[in-house]
Amino acid sequence: FWALLKCPEIVGIGTLMALSAASFAAIETMLAYHLEQRYGMDSMAVSLVMLAFIIPSVMFSLIAGVWADIFDHYILMLVGLCIHALSPLALAFSSPLLLFLAVAAYYSATSAIMTAAAMPEMGAVVDRLGSLSYA
Repeated sequence: FWALLKCPEIVGIGTLMALSAASFAAIETMLAYHLEQRYGMDSMAVSLVMLAFIIPSVMFSLIAGVWADIFDHYILMLVGLCIHALSPLALAFSSPLLLFLAVAAYYSATSAIMTAAAMPEMGAVVDRLGSLSYA
């Protein structure tokens, strides 16, 4: 375990994935409450708003995958993290519903950039370091 923490690729990708997972966990946990309190939505409307997170992520993953094939993975992960960093805060403070939906789409699209760059690099690290690095 400690040998894996000496590998900068594993630490960098692990940190990126932990930040992304923490961001999504916070959004998923607070989204229903936020939409109910701010916009008076019921559970069906909240489920429809979740599509504003899911559909752009799926659609933009295709473009991000092509970018991951073209550009350096670490630069793409860093750019994705930088442009994604402010979107959770923007979600909290976006007042009109249309602005909230636009920021939600931006949030999920920028998350796709990070993930599309990180996934092939994780596979490459496992190939370089051996199967014990997979854990």
